[in-house]
Amino acid sequence: MRPYLYALAALLAAAPAAATTYVMVADPVLADQAAVIAVVRVAEAKSAPVRETAATDYRVSVERLIQGRVPEGLLTVRVPGGIRPEGTSLAICGAPQLRPG
Repeated sequence: MRPYLYALAALLAAAPAAATTYVMVADPVLADQAAVIAVVRVAEAKSAPVRETAATDYRVSVERLIQGRVPEGLLTVRVPGGIRPEGTSLAICGAPQLRPG
């Protein structure tokens, strides 16, 4: 019986593990690192046309610019995670999920 347990333990140990680590960062530190900070209105959300991984593109208009400079008109903000065009999905814990409106 023990050889089977050792074999099972070896198989389980060889299986790849996946995890997400999140380190809380204070808002002022994040603001110092940000090129742009703005209040935006989401016009559209759709799957990003990337091959490497799933991502979501949000088309946004700037309602109030707090820091930095942006061109006029709609901007695209790409966020990791979402549903790829072929249907596979990726969830990123802590990534924002925005809705039009």
